[in-house]
Amino acid sequence: MIEEDLIFIDSTFDTKDDIFNFVADKVLEKNYINSKEFFLKSLYDREEVMPTSFDFNIAIPHAKSNAINNDFIAFLKLKRPIIRNENDNDSTDKIFLIAVTSEGSDRHLRYIANLSKKIINDDFRRKLENLDSVQAAYDLFNQI
Repeated sequence: MIEEDLIFIDSTFDTKDDIFNFVADKVLEKNYINSKEFFLKSLYDREEVMPTSFDFNIAIPHAKSNAINNDFIAFLKLKRPIIRNENDNDSTDKIFLIAVTSEGSDRHLRYIANLSKKIINDDFRRKLENLDSVQAAYDLFNQI
């Protein structure tokens, strides 16, 4: 489900907004979405309901929208953590951004559940922490 061209290792961003805009630009180029504006709105609307930070410096922002043409998951491993939620100083350096079409029923919940099962595994988190290339990340994610 995670394509090689949506894996970004050692990226540098200052804010969640920078990350969301970067991913939106990449997936718009690849026609995964049909509107950057509406895609971003769906991400921010979801974030307002409840922040999507997870333990272990991991975040799983997600969206379901008519602006999404094809389901996708993007992964970013940052060079340095960012503060994702100013209200609680929650930081992250690993982001799984999940997007599903509006017809996607609750597929995003299945994706989140599958990822969550992996994230609670110490060995998987250790491998995530040590990722140093797109290929290594892609190989790891194909085991999910």
